[in-house]
Amino acid sequence: MPKAIYEGIYREIRSRIINGTYAFQEMLPTEAELTAEFGCTRNTVRRALSMLADQMFVQPIHGKGVRVIWLKGETDMLGALEEVESFGEFAKRNNAVASTDVKSFEHLICTGQLSRRLGFRVGEELIRVVRVRSLNGNARQVDHGYFLASIAKGLTPDKIPTMMNYTTLLNADSMYNTPPCWCIYMTGLVMNYLENEIGGLENMQKRNAAKAKVLYDYLDGQDFYKNPVEKKYRSMMNVTFTSPDADTDKAFCAAATEAGFVNLKGHRLVGGMRASIYNAMPAEGIDKLVDFMEKFRREH
Repeated sequence: MPKAIYEGIYREIRSRIINGTYAFQEMLPTEAELTAEFGCTRNTVRRALSMLADQMFVQPIHGKGVRVIWLKGETDMLGALEEVESFGEFAKRNNAVASTDVKSFEHLICTGQLSRRLGFRVGEELIRVVRVRSLNGNARQVDHGYFLASIAKGLTPDKIPTMMNYTTLLNADSMYNTPPCWCIYMTGLVMNYLENEIGGLENMQKRNAAKAKVLYDYLDGQDFYKNPVEKKYRSMMNVTFTSPDADTDKAFCAAATEAGFVNLKGHRLVGGMRASIYNAMPAEGIDKLVDFMEKFRREH
Protein backbone atom coordinates (compact mmCIF):
# COMPACT_ATOMS: atom_id res chain seq x y z
CA MET A 1 0.00 0.00 0.00
CA PRO A 2 1.49 3.40 -0.97
CA LYS A 3 2.36 5.65 1.89
CA ALA A 4 0.25 8.70 2.62
CA ILE A 5 1.72 12.00 1.45
CA TYR A 6 1.74 13.44 4.96
CA GLU A 7 4.03 10.63 6.17
CA GLY A 8 6.67 11.63 3.62
CA ILE A 9 6.36 15.28 4.65
CA TYR A 10 6.65 14.25 8.29
CA ARG A 11 9.87 12.30 7.62
CA GLU A 12 11.39 15.12 5.58
CA ILE A 13 10.71 17.82 8.19
CA ARG A 14 11.86 15.50 10.98
CA SER A 15 15.09 14.87 9.09
CA ARG A 16 15.67 18.62 8.71
CA ILE A 17 15.14 19.12 12.43
CA ILE A 18 17.55 16.34 13.36
CA ASN A 19 20.29 17.50 10.97
CA GLY A 20 19.96 21.10 12.14
CA THR A 21 18.37 22.65 9.06
CA TYR A 22 15.61 23.77 11.39
CA ALA A 23 17.36 24.64 14.65
CA PHE A 24 16.09 24.42 18.22
CA GLN A 25 13.60 27.25 19.01
CA GLU A 26 13.44 28.23 15.32
CA MET A 27 10.02 28.69 13.71
CA LEU A 28 9.20 26.34 10.85
CA PRO A 29 8.15 27.75 7.49
CA THR A 30 4.49 28.76 7.41
CA GLU A 31 1.76 26.34 6.35
CA ALA A 32 1.45 28.25 3.08
CA GLU A 33 5.18 27.90 2.42
CA LEU A 34 5.18 24.18 3.23
CA THR A 35 2.07 23.65 1.09
CA ALA A 36 3.80 25.32 -1.85
CA GLU A 37 7.05 23.39 -1.31
CA PHE A 38 5.45 19.95 -1.10
CA GLY A 39 2.62 20.59 -3.57
CA CYS A 40 -0.14 19.46 -1.24
CA THR A 41 -3.11 20.76 0.71
CA ARG A 42 -3.01 22.55 4.07
CA ASN A 43 -4.70 19.58 5.74
CA THR A 44 -1.90 17.29 4.57
CA VAL A 45 0.72 19.64 6.02
CA ARG A 46 -1.24 19.91 9.26
CA ARG A 47 -1.33 16.11 9.65
CA ALA A 48 2.45 15.98 9.25
CA LEU A 49 2.91 18.79 11.78
CA SER A 50 0.54 17.06 14.19
CA MET A 51 2.70 13.92 14.07
CA LEU A 52 5.81 15.99 14.74
CA ALA A 53 4.11 17.66 17.70
CA ASP A 54 2.98 14.30 19.10
CA GLN A 55 6.59 13.13 19.07
CA MET A 56 7.90 16.33 20.72
CA PHE A 57 9.76 17.63 17.67
CA VAL A 58 7.71 20.81 17.38
CA GLN A 59 5.27 22.92 19.37
CA PRO A 60 2.38 24.78 17.72
CA ILE A 61 2.02 28.34 19.09
CA HIS A 62 -1.37 29.91 18.54
CA GLY A 63 -1.17 32.96 16.33
CA LYS A 64 2.57 32.59 15.68
CA GLY A 65 3.29 29.29 13.95
CA VAL A 66 5.17 26.12 14.78
CA ARG A 67 8.41 26.16 16.80
CA VAL A 68 11.13 23.49 16.92
CA ILE A 69 11.51 22.08 20.44
CA TRP A 70 13.69 19.04 19.67
CA LEU A 71 17.21 19.49 21.00
CA LYS A 72 20.00 17.16 19.96
CA GLY A 73 21.31 15.23 22.94
CA GLU A 74 17.96 15.09 24.76
CA THR A 75 16.49 12.44 22.48
CA ASP A 76 19.41 10.67 20.81
CA MET A 77 18.39 8.16 18.17
CA LEU A 78 20.89 5.32 17.93
CA GLY A 79 18.94 3.75 15.11
CA ALA A 80 16.27 5.30 12.93
CA LEU A 81 12.93 3.59 12.52
CA GLU A 82 12.20 2.82 8.90
CA GLU A 83 8.48 3.56 9.13
CA VAL A 84 6.15 6.00 10.83
CA GLU A 85 5.39 3.54 13.61
CA SER A 86 6.00 2.86 17.28
CA PHE A 87 9.13 1.16 18.55
CA GLY A 88 7.07 -1.90 19.46
CA GLU A 89 5.54 -2.07 15.98
CA PHE A 90 8.99 -1.78 14.42
CA ALA A 91 10.26 -4.65 16.58
CA LYS A 92 7.27 -6.84 15.77
CA ARG A 93 7.53 -6.20 12.04
CA ASN A 94 11.19 -7.23 12.11
CA ASN A 95 10.63 -10.26 14.38
CA ALA A 96 12.90 -8.67 16.97
CA VAL A 97 12.80 -8.75 20.76
CA ALA A 98 12.36 -5.28 22.25
CA SER A 99 13.60 -4.38 25.72
CA THR A 100 14.18 -1.29 27.84
CA ASP A 101 16.88 -0.71 30.47
CA VAL A 102 17.13 2.18 32.92
CA LYS A 103 20.62 3.64 32.54
CA SER A 104 20.37 6.82 34.57
CA PHE A 105 18.13 8.02 37.37
CA GLU A 106 18.86 11.45 38.78
CA HIS A 107 17.33 14.42 40.55
CA LEU A 108 17.85 17.86 39.02
CA ILE A 109 16.48 21.39 39.12
CA CYS A 110 14.42 22.62 36.18
CA THR A 111 16.34 25.14 34.09
CA GLY A 112 14.90 27.82 31.85
CA GLN A 113 15.55 25.66 28.81
CA LEU A 114 13.75 22.65 30.28
CA SER A 115 10.91 24.89 31.38
CA ARG A 116 10.39 26.12 27.81
CA ARG A 117 10.48 22.59 26.43
CA LEU A 118 8.52 20.67 29.03
CA GLY A 119 6.32 23.19 30.80
CA PHE A 120 7.70 22.72 34.33
CA ARG A 121 8.43 25.80 36.41
CA VAL A 122 12.01 27.04 36.67
CA GLY A 123 13.50 25.87 39.97
CA GLU A 124 11.20 22.87 40.44
CA GLU A 125 12.88 19.59 41.36
CA LEU A 126 12.63 17.00 38.62
CA ILE A 127 13.57 13.35 38.22
CA ARG A 128 15.20 12.45 34.91
CA VAL A 129 15.11 8.83 33.84
CA VAL A 130 17.32 7.81 30.91
CA ARG A 131 16.26 4.55 29.28
CA VAL A 132 17.92 2.64 26.46
CA ARG A 133 15.56 0.79 24.16
CA SER A 134 17.08 -2.21 22.43
CA LEU A 135 16.29 -4.73 19.70
CA ASN A 136 17.70 -8.23 20.19
CA GLY A 137 20.06 -6.82 22.79
CA ASN A 138 21.40 -4.06 20.56
CA ALA A 139 20.76 -0.48 21.66
CA ARG A 140 18.65 1.44 19.17
CA GLN A 141 17.22 4.44 21.01
CA VAL A 142 17.75 6.56 24.12
CA ASP A 143 14.76 8.15 25.88
CA HIS A 144 14.92 10.93 28.44
CA GLY A 145 11.84 11.08 30.69
CA TYR A 146 11.21 13.91 33.16
CA PHE A 147 8.91 13.64 36.18
CA LEU A 148 7.97 16.24 38.79
CA ALA A 149 9.66 15.08 42.00
CA SER A 150 6.87 16.35 44.27
CA ILE A 151 4.37 14.16 42.41
CA ALA A 152 6.63 11.14 41.83
CA LYS A 153 7.64 10.65 45.46
CA GLY A 154 9.07 7.20 46.08
CA LEU A 155 10.01 6.75 42.42
CA THR A 156 13.21 4.70 42.20
CA PRO A 157 14.92 2.88 39.32
CA ASP A 158 13.35 -0.41 40.41
CA LYS A 159 9.94 1.05 41.19
CA ILE A 160 8.95 2.82 37.99
CA PRO A 161 5.12 2.72 37.76
CA THR A 162 3.62 0.47 35.11
CA MET A 163 2.37 3.42 33.08
CA MET A 164 5.95 4.74 32.88
CA ASN A 165 7.57 1.36 32.24
CA TYR A 166 8.28 1.05 28.54
CA THR A 167 9.12 -2.65 28.77
CA THR A 168 5.61 -3.44 29.97
CA LEU A 169 4.09 -1.36 27.17
CA LEU A 170 6.37 -2.88 24.54
CA ASN A 171 5.53 -6.42 25.58
CA ALA A 172 1.86 -5.60 25.13
CA ASP A 173 2.31 -3.88 21.74
CA SER A 174 1.64 -0.50 23.41
CA MET A 175 -1.84 -1.71 24.37
CA TYR A 176 -1.28 -2.73 28.01
CA ASN A 177 -3.66 -0.01 29.19
CA THR A 178 -4.62 3.56 28.47
CA PRO A 179 -3.59 5.96 31.24
CA PRO A 180 -6.68 7.80 32.56
CA CYS A 181 -5.06 11.19 32.03
CA TRP A 182 -7.96 13.29 33.32
CA CYS A 183 -8.31 11.17 36.45
CA ILE A 184 -4.56 11.35 37.08
CA TYR A 185 -4.63 15.13 36.66
CA MET A 186 -7.60 15.58 39.01
CA THR A 187 -6.08 13.22 41.57
CA GLY A 188 -2.92 15.31 41.51
CA LEU A 189 -4.93 18.45 42.24
CA VAL A 190 -6.73 16.75 45.13
CA MET A 191 -3.51 15.35 46.59
CA ASN A 192 -1.89 18.79 46.36
CA TYR A 193 -4.90 20.32 48.15
CA LEU A 194 -4.85 17.68 50.88
CA GLU A 195 -1.13 18.03 51.51
CA ASN A 196 -0.54 21.76 51.11
CA GLU A 197 -3.83 23.35 52.16
CA ILE A 198 -5.21 20.86 54.67
CA GLY A 199 -1.94 19.50 56.06
CA GLY A 200 -2.37 15.83 55.27
CA LEU A 201 -4.89 13.01 55.70
CA GLU A 202 -4.86 13.13 59.49
CA ASN A 203 -5.95 16.75 59.47
CA MET A 204 -8.62 16.02 56.88
CA GLN A 205 -9.97 13.19 59.06
CA LYS A 206 -10.17 15.54 62.04
CA ARG A 207 -11.87 18.17 59.93
CA ASN A 208 -14.48 15.71 58.64
CA ALA A 209 -15.09 14.29 62.12
CA ALA A 210 -15.71 17.81 63.46
CA LYS A 211 -18.16 18.59 60.64
CA ALA A 212 -20.09 15.38 61.18
CA LYS A 213 -20.21 15.96 64.95
CA VAL A 214 -21.91 19.34 64.49
CA LEU A 215 -24.68 17.79 62.39
CA TYR A 216 -25.12 14.65 64.49
CA ASP A 217 -25.13 16.65 67.74
CA TYR A 218 -27.96 18.75 66.36
CA LEU A 219 -29.94 15.70 65.22
CA ASP A 220 -29.50 13.99 68.60
CA GLY A 221 -30.43 17.15 70.53
CA GLN A 222 -34.03 17.56 69.28
CA ASP A 223 -36.97 15.31 68.48
CA PHE A 224 -38.27 16.67 65.16
CA TYR A 225 -35.67 14.99 62.96
CA LYS A 226 -34.59 11.40 63.43
CA ASN A 227 -31.40 9.63 62.41
CA PRO A 228 -32.15 5.91 61.93
CA VAL A 229 -28.52 4.72 62.14
CA GLU A 230 -26.88 3.40 65.32
CA LYS A 231 -24.08 5.69 66.44
CA LYS A 232 -21.33 3.13 65.92
CA TYR A 233 -22.37 2.67 62.29
CA ARG A 234 -22.83 6.32 61.34
CA SER A 235 -21.04 7.74 58.32
CA MET A 236 -19.00 10.93 58.43
CA MET A 237 -19.72 11.49 54.74
CA ASN A 238 -23.45 10.80 54.33
CA VAL A 239 -25.75 11.85 57.17
CA THR A 240 -29.31 10.53 56.82
CA PHE A 241 -32.35 11.85 58.67
CA THR A 242 -36.14 12.01 58.46
CA SER A 243 -38.84 14.42 59.56
CA PRO A 244 -42.15 13.35 61.19
CA ASP A 245 -43.70 12.10 57.92
CA ALA A 246 -43.17 11.74 54.15
CA ASP A 247 -45.12 14.92 53.32
CA THR A 248 -42.91 16.94 55.64
CA ASP A 249 -39.82 15.32 54.10
CA LYS A 250 -41.04 16.53 50.71
CA ALA A 251 -41.71 20.03 52.02
CA PHE A 252 -38.25 20.10 53.64
CA CYS A 253 -36.48 19.20 50.38
CA ALA A 254 -38.45 21.83 48.45
CA ALA A 255 -37.68 24.53 51.02
CA ALA A 256 -34.03 23.47 51.15
CA THR A 257 -33.68 23.75 47.38
CA GLU A 258 -35.22 27.21 47.46
CA ALA A 259 -32.74 28.19 50.18
CA GLY A 260 -29.79 26.96 48.11
CA PHE A 261 -29.30 23.48 49.60
CA VAL A 262 -29.45 20.95 46.76
CA ASN A 263 -29.49 17.15 46.49
CA LEU A 264 -30.77 16.59 50.03
CA LYS A 265 -33.44 14.12 48.95
CA GLY A 266 -32.74 10.68 50.40
CA HIS A 267 -32.17 7.46 48.49
CA ARG A 268 -35.25 6.23 46.65
CA LEU A 269 -35.26 2.99 48.66
CA VAL A 270 -34.81 4.71 52.03
CA GLY A 271 -36.58 8.05 51.72
CA GLY A 272 -36.07 10.96 54.08
CA MET A 273 -33.07 13.21 53.58
CA ARG A 274 -29.35 12.70 53.11
CA ALA A 275 -26.67 15.35 53.60
CA SER A 276 -23.48 14.46 51.75
CA ILE A 277 -20.67 16.29 53.54
CA TYR A 278 -17.59 15.13 51.67
CA ASN A 279 -14.09 16.61 51.87
CA ALA A 280 -14.95 19.65 49.76
CA MET A 281 -17.81 20.74 52.06
CA PRO A 282 -16.56 23.53 54.35
CA ALA A 283 -17.49 23.68 58.03
CA GLU A 284 -19.46 26.86 57.30
CA GLY A 285 -21.74 24.85 55.03
CA ILE A 286 -22.66 22.54 57.91
CA ASP A 287 -23.41 25.49 60.17
CA LYS A 288 -25.73 27.00 57.57
CA LEU A 289 -27.49 23.65 57.06
CA VAL A 290 -28.09 23.27 60.79
CA ASP A 291 -29.46 26.84 60.95
CA PHE A 292 -31.83 26.07 58.08
CA MET A 293 -32.95 22.79 59.67
CA GLU A 294 -33.71 24.57 62.94
CA LYS A 295 -35.66 27.32 61.15
CA PHE A 296 -37.70 24.71 59.29
CA ARG A 297 -38.35 22.81 62.51
CA ARG A 298 -39.71 25.89 64.26
CA GLU A 299 -42.01 26.67 61.35
CA HIS A 300 -43.44 23.16 61.27
